[in-house]
Amino acid sequence: MANITKAISDKVYKEALKTIVRYGDISYKLQAIKSAKRYGVKEVAAMFEVSRVTIIKWIKAFSKQGIEGLRAKTGRGRGIYSQRRRTKGI
Repeated sequence: MANITKAISDKVYKEALKTIVRYGDISYKLQAIKSAKRYGVKEVAAMFEVSRVTIIKWIKAFSKQGIEGLRAKTGRGRGIYSQRRRTKGI
């Protein structure tokens, strides 16, 4: 992160990155893929604060499906069983 301007603190920069990830921004994932080519998966994962496996998944998804592969997908979620346990106070 040597080229980051002093106008933005490291704390604000990291929070901005987390916010982008939270909302599944495709440009964030593309930037990570691009950076992995230059710096390697392990270092990019540390810079973007995601796992190495996540970076590899993004690369594979983009290779197979292009931009569509990077879109946020709906998951299975926690399911009804977890919700029942929470309402019973367990």
